[in-house]
Amino acid sequence: MIMISISKVKINRKEEISSLSTYDGKNVSQVLGYLPSDIILAQSCYIFFRSIQYLNRMRVRSPEMFFLMLLTSSPQIKDAISSSKINIPGENYLIKCNSCRLSCDQDGVSPLTREDRIRLTLNAITFA
Repeated sequence: MIMISISKVKINRKEEISSLSTYDGKNVSQVLGYLPSDIILAQSCYIFFRSIQYLNRMRVRSPEMFFLMLLTSSPQIKDAISSSKINIPGENYLIKCNSCRLSCDQDGVSPLTREDRIRLTLNAITFA
């Protein structure tokens, strides 16, 4: 089952972002200035934990950056950072996802918008 928690956080300095963006082997967290749709969150979590064992073979070495790229559907690091739309100073979202270990449950997900379908396809092609 996917366990995703979302909380609002106030960021006053750029340095605070790296302290909130973490990966400890079981949980990953990232800060965004906007809230992605439920399906993008679920797919990002699923791809992250399914692919993390291959991170050393990927061009992205940072698990936190890999998760940000999935959340923003950006195949380039610089694009992911600019797409995150973090408000400094201001209110942002802290997205935490736990290890779902391939048994992810996506029940209760609302119908997909055209934009969601495009983002899901981009993530699947780029990262899976």
